[in-house]
Amino acid sequence: MTGMIERVARAIHFRGEDGGDDAWNHCQSWLRDLAREQAKAAIEAMREPTEMMSRAGMKSIQAWEDSDPDGILMDFRELSCWRTMIDAALGGG
Repeated sequence: MTGMIERVARAIHFRGEDGGDDAWNHCQSWLRDLAREQAKAAIEAMREPTEMMSRAGMKSIQAWEDSDPDGILMDFRELSCWRTMIDAALGGG
């Protein structure tokens, strides 16, 4: 599995399209390094969630707690919360 910095770097370099390993490996090393630095900056900028992201995450957690009071599906709850917060960020929040 590719680490998050690498995944974001590829998304930046290929502008969201999956260029695949061959295309990535054939890029000049300085372009890969630049994309990795940009990826780090993008991830760091998301360290603190926006208000909209926080609200979306809280709603997601509450929905899971209401449907899973014993916490059996905790891993899914956290994944759902993460995805909901990222969706909120991508939606402009």
